[in-house]
Amino acid sequence: PPLAGPSPIPTDAAQVPGGLAPGGLAPSMARRIPQVLPALVLFCLAGLAGAPALAADRPAAPDFALSDQDGRLVRLSDLRGKPVVLTFLYTHCPDTCPRTLGHLLTALKDRPGDAAVVTVTVDPARDDKARLAEYAKQWPAGWRFLTGPEAQVGKVWAQYGVSVRRDEETGHHHHGHHMGYTITHSNVVLVLDAAGRITERISGAWSAADVSGALAQARQAEGIRWAAMPLQALRDFLDKCGAYATRNPVAFAGIVLLIALPGILLPLFLFRTFVLN
Repeated sequence: PPLAGPSPIPTDAAQVPGGLAPGGLAPSMARRIPQVLPALVLFCLAGLAGAPALAADRPAAPDFALSDQDGRLVRLSDLRGKPVVLTFLYTHCPDTCPRTLGHLLTALKDRPGDAAVVTVTVDPARDDKARLAEYAKQWPAGWRFLTGPEAQVGKVWAQYGVSVRRDEETGHHHHGHHMGYTITHSNVVLVLDAAGRITERISGAWSAADVSGALAQARQAEGIRWAAMPLQALRDFLDKCGAYATRNPVAFAGIVLLIALPGILLPLFLFRTFVLN
């Protein structure tokens, strides 16, 4: 009797033991891959498209320019590129303001260069350049202590919703109180992301952990922004194309024709060269 040849390799899922298609996939799963893959691609694109919208929910921090302890003009928008921690204080404050800076120091101890620290005085009459320069020696190099004319600094208070009240002193002066008054002001810290948007406004009873958490959110927002940039650039380009086409329809049609012409002529040339000949 003739020898039996090797069994044919099964190609149909029904012939494979266990009902698996080649590659070990169940037949139902294998059939669904072409259907699911486009949906996954669309889902990823939708996520990227939504990332700019998430960033847009965070308001842009109002810009301002004041002088620091070295007499240099510091504009808030020039600090973009890394998160910014912004707070308000005065150097004659005996308790709350030093405690605020202590919390910031703790929040940034693991990554000291991760964020720019900016303070705006609520006492410009006493916090001049010389006073701020002396005060800054107690804190890390690179922290900016800002001041300016009271009218100019007052605009910054108003922009950020910081209330400031001068309390006149009577009788003897307590330790840390000078020139006959103290300042009552909002104890607020704002964390901005690298694009200059307000990630978190922290007030009331807060701790270093609150600032650390807000900084983590700011870093996350920056990662989302970079991931969404290609799609956002495409969206901006298409918007500009649409605006140009509305203003100059004939010119736009000509540009489109010039771009499309090689794609039309090349196949015709190839067809004539290799098929007709």
